[in-house]
Amino acid sequence: MQTQLAAISCTVRYDCKVAGMAASGHWMPPNELGVRTHSLELALREVPGLTLKLEHVKAHEGDPWNECADGLAKLLSKGELELAEPPQATGKEFMQGNLQWMATEIAAIQTGALPVVNGRLTWTDAPFEDYKLPPHELIPVTAQEQGELGEAKPFQMKGREGMSMSKNYLRLSTESQRFWGTSLWVHRTLGIMKVGGVPLIIGEEDLSILHQCPRILAILAKKNGHRLVLISAHCPHSGREAEQKTFMDKMRQILMSAKNSDLVVMGIDLNGRLPSPFPPATGHLEYGEPDACGRLMANIMVDAGLWAPSTFQGLHMGDSATYTHPCGTESRIDFIIQGGRGRVFRTRTKVNKDFDTGSPNDDHRMLEIEMEGDLMSKGGGKTLWRQKFDTDKMHTEEGKTILQKALSAFPQPSWETHPDRHCLLLQKYLHEVLKKNFPLQKDNKASYIPGEIATHRIKKTIIAAKTTMLNQVVTRGVQNVGAILQRAKAAGIGGRKSRPVQRPLPQLLDPSNGKPVQDRKDLDRTWMEYFGQQEQGVLSTVEEFLQRRPNYGGTTEEAWSHDLLPSLQDIEQTLREIPRGKTGGVDNFPSDLMNAMPVQMAKTLQPLYLKSLLSYQQPVQWRGGVLYEAFKGSGMQSRVENFRSLFISSFAGKALHKVLRKKVQSSIEDTLHPLHFGPRRHAPVLFPALYVTTHIKHCQATKSNMSLLFIDCRAAYYRLVREIATGVLTNDAAIYQLFAKFGLDSGDSLVEAKAGSRPGEAWADTLYAFIYARVLYRVHENLAAEDILFEVPWDQECGVWAQARQGSLLETWDGTWADDSAVPLRADTAPSLVKKTKRMCSIFISTLRSHGLDPNLKRNKTSLLLGLKGGHSKKIRQELFEDGKPELRLEDIGEAIHVVEGYKHLGGMVDAKASFAMEVRLRLSLASGAFESAKKLLLQNQRLPLEILAFRARMSLMVSLVKAGPPVLWAMLQEEGAWLRQVQEDLRHLVAGEEE
Repeated sequence: MQTQLAAISCTVRYDCKVAGMAASGHWMPPNELGVRTHSLELALREVPGLTLKLEHVKAHEGDPWNECADGLAKLLSKGELELAEPPQATGKEFMQGNLQWMATEIAAIQTGALPVVNGRLTWTDAPFEDYKLPPHELIPVTAQEQGELGEAKPFQMKGREGMSMSKNYLRLSTESQRFWGTSLWVHRTLGIMKVGGVPLIIGEEDLSILHQCPRILAILAKKNGHRLVLISAHCPHSGREAEQKTFMDKMRQILMSAKNSDLVVMGIDLNGRLPSPFPPATGHLEYGEPDACGRLMANIMVDAGLWAPSTFQGLHMGDSATYTHPCGTESRIDFIIQGGRGRVFRTRTKVNKDFDTGSPNDDHRMLEIEMEGDLMSKGGGKTLWRQKFDTDKMHTEEGKTILQKALSAFPQPSWETHPDRHCLLLQKYLHEVLKKNFPLQKDNKASYIPGEIATHRIKKTIIAAKTTMLNQVVTRGVQNVGAILQRAKAAGIGGRKSRPVQRPLPQLLDPSNGKPVQDRKDLDRTWMEYFGQQEQGVLSTVEEFLQRRPNYGGTTEEAWSHDLLPSLQDIEQTLREIPRGKTGGVDNFPSDLMNAMPVQMAKTLQPLYLKSLLSYQQPVQWRGGVLYEAFKGSGMQSRVENFRSLFISSFAGKALHKVLRKKVQSSIEDTLHPLHFGPRRHAPVLFPALYVTTHIKHCQATKSNMSLLFIDCRAAYYRLVREIATGVLTNDAAIYQLFAKFGLDSGDSLVEAKAGSRPGEAWADTLYAFIYARVLYRVHENLAAEDILFEVPWDQECGVWAQARQGSLLETWDGTWADDSAVPLRADTAPSLVKKTKRMCSIFISTLRSHGLDPNLKRNKTSLLLGLKGGHSKKIRQELFEDGKPELRLEDIGEAIHVVEGYKHLGGMVDAKASFAMEVRLRLSLASGAFESAKKLLLQNQRLPLEILAFRARMSLMVSLVKAGPPVLWAMLQEEGAWLRQVQEDLRHLVAGEEE
């Protein structure tokens, strides 16, 4: 037909929405036929001159074409009509042939993005142009211009010490001790001031505490080369003479040390009256008689180069009184004092009588100041470019249409374009699309309120809109209480009732010298050094990293086949699985950009993916990411060891890595022992948890001697010797040669990691599991050789309905999830159990250390549950713990393991008596906390149907056991019996009334 017509437009109408939406790629294909139909649709869309459109029509609604097709189908089924059939070879090719690469081949012939010659990919060892990525393109930054004062508010506050953030303000406060607390509020969007017309936004990372006590809060803000000192102070009154002197001595020390800063602004409740005039500190605007406190402060101001603008005529507007005594006397005792090296060109102060301080006593009034001047400092720093985009719009029909047209119009670079430059061109193109079409509109309304009704018919329409939003909140994304509550608060639900979390004031200590960090640069260095040490990282500038970057590359001798490479549908499926609402890596692409239009994005990314794989050279932009620190929730926030790192990398790069990981998934699982979970599909975390609890319950029921060792390693993922699994990792060829090993056919500074496997990365669990499996196999061999393990019977035929002690015997293993291992033991007598347990602990710890891992032997880290029964058990306990310490001494390695009554394992509490009392307390605590947090926003019913929830949970776990339950776990459950008896009752209930 194309030989006769230069352009063809086709419309395919369908009444089965599942089949049609799967064919067009809007939905996941439900079966193999859907996959093949979608592959054909992708290929047809790449044919030049062919326009394909798919439309849905309702069946039996009078559509002429649908009725015609229905009528023809009936006639054909009755044999009353014959139509020409497609050639048999065509149908066979459609059902059996490999169609997934047709679209890629047709597109490559037109764009030249892939070297397709006669239906084959053909390339050389060095196919690319010589190219070095510029440093500013690897880490995009925004330059700050070279002020007029924005919003920084000193307050006298009566609350708790700490820092909190609301939508508009960063708030820092000192302990009030009921009467004297001070506070500083810095606006998060207007900034502390405007520099060159641009708000100077101050974050927690830009602040350091100069001094904090109930009466003084002094902070230093360093941003873009500027040093700004903000002080909020409350001076003791004259009746506290000793305290007043101590206060003034401390103020002199602080102000003298701050005099060389670019700008000093202090708000103070002086409880005294400054002398006027007292040049250069005060002017001729007199108000009240000066006192001793005021004269003392005036002398400090002269020495420190400070002045009070509100005491100068022509600068202060209106009334000067800032305080009204209960007897009615007014006075001027509150001042804003300014200093520093910066020059002030214009300023104005006034008393704002209309400002509501929120205090029940209407005594103090707000004093305001406006300033304009020159900071007299060079300034001009750089920050990481982190623009926000309207991700909700990307999932609307309008947004999807924009993305589809933009992605279709991307000019694919030629095959000779270096992967780094190819990636850079794609990034720049997509950034322009996002900036032009998806800028985030700032407004003050909650996101569930549509814009068209934000100003009228508010109440009635908001209720409906809020209901719709809540339905989306509870149906999209991760389905746990914390995630749902977070999405609700992010949408603006809860309002003032969702109070900001109070945290300690920012005062991180540099571990190298024990001193507080001073500015953002110092903070970045501290975190990079600390987190970099965990991975044997090397701190260097971006320029140095790019200069010494080796020329990666494989060889054309490596055999590649299509099943090793990501097809369009492989990429498409991975993009669909990327969760919404996740922040981007260095490239600043939000996750929504990847999954809003997965079909078109897969077409755009595939040439770069194939280029990276075939040349063993992924773009350098995908080899790293941004590190964020996250408080662990315990310990002092001033110490770096109480933080963990969160690694955010490019979603485009992670999608490639996940596609490759899926291709080796089955081979990875083959390397794991039966009870090693984490990377294993269809195996929930309940498997190892059930293994442990079943062991304890059985031993408790049969009064058997048992022990259970829990292993916890310090920074386990980071301590791996990666080369055990991968070889040299400065060569991308070594990474992709993992396939063969797994059994297939073949800012301005950064930290380059040399060891470890970073949690959160696509390959992290895979690499760790591969290496850790070697350790566990070695441990198991040693335990089996010394006859330490025990056996359990397994009845493969009967499954849930098996009787105890029937079937073949299986040797037990450790139960492992990721890096958490638990090793069960049994013995007939207490002395035998203790002997075996000691040897088992020694073997496990020494084997871990020989592979570079470091077991944490602190209490509640690497710990032991011990259950001794029968004769000699009391005597054994006395011998083991004769010194009063609950520790099991390992004489052969010179260590000791803490013996505990309960242990928190995989999110639940395990106790040696299988009473589950600790587990009940933990779950009730978690449930109570979750309910208290969410009851005003989401939860409507305090009484949960626990029986139904438990039934659903058991059935869900049962399905997983049938799919992926290892024989050893089945054997342990059959031996214990109680859980399977409950499952039997559940199954009877499930089929009740449907026995026939």
